[in-house]
Amino acid sequence: MTKNYVRLDKLSQAAYLESVVFESDAILAGQFVELGTLVEGDYELTHATKAAPGSAGKVIVAPVTIDHGYHDYDPTDQSVKAGKAARAIHIEKGLQLSINAEAAPGVKVGDDVTVGADGLGFKKAGVNDSKIGKVIAIDALRNVGDLVVVRF
Repeated sequence: MTKNYVRLDKLSQAAYLESVVFESDAILAGQFVELGTLVEGDYELTHATKAAPGSAGKVIVAPVTIDHGYHDYDPTDQSVKAGKAARAIHIEKGLQLSINAEAAPGVKVGDDVTVGADGLGFKKAGVNDSKIGKVIAIDALRNVGDLVVVRF
């Protein structure tokens, strides 16, 4: 199982949230998405697809689970089943989030980052990549491990 954990560190009270759905795959925390059409009959739910690596990711999935249904859940398993709605956040200047280090391999403090492999997490931005944020710290969280802190 791949770890996927997102912590929202700084989010505007006016942040624009979107309800998104993948029809055939689970949606993982830290997945950048491209928005598609509205789901027929539901004007609050939008079809989404994975963003391309190196692209200017504009929307990132950060699911919220209020009750896992049991006490010994794995906090690094943040995902939403295919066909179910997930929360996604439109990226705006000043947003700051932390993501598990496994979803941002090889990045270090001061690196400019872009959308990672398969649209998940981050990678160091190359010359031809869209720079969407900067790594400002490496943090740690009990039961999760190392976190990469990114400011957009």
